[in-house]
Order: sequence, then structure tokens, then C-alpha cells
Amino acid sequence: AGSHVSLPKTLKEALPDDIEIRSKDERAIMVTEVGGRFDIIGCNKAWENLCGYAECEVVGKNSTALQGPETNYDGLREAVARLFEGEDEVKVITTNYRKDGSKFKNF
Repeated sequence: AGSHVSLPKTLKEALPDDIEIRSKDERAIMVTEVGGRFDIIGCNKAWENLCGYAECEVVGKNSTALQGPETNYDGLREAVARLFEGEDEVKVITTNYRKDGSKFKNF
């Protein structure tokens, strides 16, 4: 069986106000608004290291900068629809792109 990573349940858990705690979290976390364009609210250091973007470069923008030819758009749309239908947790695997253009899998 694969490793299990716990998911944050609240915004404060995902992006603690305490920068030291936020910087030590090894999970790459990016949080978006729950509607509209799904603009990015914030991210942590692990996410910055994974994607190559600083938080100040992405806050207020949506995640299209991470998307490209191999992104699973259908899976992402379905996951969002299922969340809005009331599912607590959905899983989708997609390919995203770092600032330098290199690819990574996002689960």
C-alpha cells in the first residue's frame, strides 16, 4: 500500500499564521478560493520549492500557470463538480508544470 498523507481540514491548518510552522510542513500545500476563478489564497514553502513560484507571484492568480498539454482537465473539472455536489474528498491525478516548464504529477 502507498503512503498516506494527512490532508488539512481548515485554512489555518493548511496555512498557519506562524511562518516557522508553515515553513517546516513537508506537504506542498496551495489553497484557492472555492469559487469564481479559484484564485490562489496562499501556499507554503514546500509548494514554492516544488513549483518554483514564490507565494507573492501566485496570490490572486489562478492555477493555470501550472497547467499544460498533459494536464488532466477532464479529471480536474469532474473533481470540482463532485466537491460542489457535496463529496467530502475526491482524488484526481494530473500533470502540472513548474515555473521552469518541467513536469510533475499532482495527486
